[in-house]
Amino acid sequence: MVGSPRLARQAPSKSAKTPYLTRFALLVTLLIIYMVVAVQGIPVPFNATIYAIPFLIIAALALWGLKLACETQPYSLLVTHWTFIFFFLALAPMVQFWHGKFPPQADLGYFGEYHFHASAVVIAWEIVVLLTYRRPPPSAAHRTNVWLKLVPRPFVLVLLSFGSFAALVVVLGPGALLARSEIYSNYDRISPALLIVATMGRAIPLIVAVIACINWKQKSFSSKLLGISLCLVAFAVNFPTSVARFWIGGIAVGLVCLYMSERRKNGLWLPVMFLVAFLLVMPLLGTFRRVGSGDLLNVELTAPDFATVPLRGDFDNYIMLVDSAGYLAKNEPTYGVSLVGNLLFFVPRSIWPDKAGSTRDLFIQGTALEKINGNVANSLLAEGIINFGWLGVALYAYLFARICKAIDALYWTTPKKVSRFQTGVVVCYPFLVGFMVYFLRGSFVPALSSTTAFCASVLLTTALGTKNMNLFSRSNAARFTPAKSLNPDPEPVQ
Repeated sequence: MVGSPRLARQAPSKSAKTPYLTRFALLVTLLIIYMVVAVQGIPVPFNATIYAIPFLIIAALALWGLKLACETQPYSLLVTHWTFIFFFLALAPMVQFWHGKFPPQADLGYFGEYHFHASAVVIAWEIVVLLTYRRPPPSAAHRTNVWLKLVPRPFVLVLLSFGSFAALVVVLGPGALLARSEIYSNYDRISPALLIVATMGRAIPLIVAVIACINWKQKSFSSKLLGISLCLVAFAVNFPTSVARFWIGGIAVGLVCLYMSERRKNGLWLPVMFLVAFLLVMPLLGTFRRVGSGDLLNVELTAPDFATVPLRGDFDNYIMLVDSAGYLAKNEPTYGVSLVGNLLFFVPRSIWPDKAGSTRDLFIQGTALEKINGNVANSLLAEGIINFGWLGVALYAYLFARICKAIDALYWTTPKKVSRFQTGVVVCYPFLVGFMVYFLRGSFVPALSSTTAFCASVLLTTALGTKNMNLFSRSNAARFTPAKSLNPDPEPVQ
């Protein structure tokens, strides 16, 4: 990656930390104000202090981790992680507890018995992550955004975009371009392989449009018209009411990260963007979740009540963690059987009939939750409990932190030689920042399959649709080999 001086960022000096700390303190103040407003007028629950203390500890550790993560880079996987922990496992369950209303589709009535078990799981996860990975590394002196260096092949990009559009319509039907509910009716007849093809059919036109917008050099009217057409195709296959909310969120965050890479020195904007999405965008898009394509215009949109948004079923991760603790108290862990089945999501059950399903199914089936709503999400923390017991929490947290640390370092630092693998990570990274929420919230199988299909689409599109991004040729990796660093002894990664 040939460097740009504008992107060279070193570790912040003490003088530079002052405005950052001021903005961070403002963010924390706003979060506290929101918390006070969310519980205002609600009677104090019985034993409120005892039950609230774990939530406050979780929140404090998450905010400390967020403060460290936002300090050195405008975005990172670590920032997304701490934002998720704070909102989904501290703020939202605190509001639910105070109101006495946990999401009914995930509540087995275990809160009083296993609340402290679940809180201990989250706190242990936070401590392991903090000890393993404190903050993203400062940028090397010479680096740039590889997206800015791509040289498009217009004809190939057009074929990829319109071919993907056609494949999506053939696999899912034209109704799937407007309403997500149209997809549910086709699940029984669509194999996992075809679902992956359909997912790539949504991702490839988007990547084509991004390449066209960033690197389209032609000034002619026909070139501009073609670029606009590619953007319209990308919007059509990713219409907000036709895709999962976390899919559209991952895309939106990735696009904003591409824009922010040269315009921000710290990452405080990212948790703010996530919180706006959690409190406003998710509830609005959730209104269309079960609406057919013919009824979209009849939906009445109302502004969500920000104080009660955390009571919605979207924020069921903590009570699901309580359910997982209750399940483990009465059953043995799967010892990785469920994990193997989830990692091999692409193997159809016609070949492997006994393949393990989602971990949530282990304690949803046969309970009242199955009759209410089987659509619940088990977080990555709960995956650790179900697969390997209490030790699985530390194992998952350590591996998660190490993987995030390695990927963040690949993106933000300059190696001596750019490999094909690193080049692939660099082009996928901005969107991984957004999809990380999907991974953490769950469930693991749809998150893994969607993210894998999206990253495969990015690599395929950039490899075929650009002249200098052939990941299949070792020699072409030299096109992004960085210049000699002006900082031969960078600060070690924390």
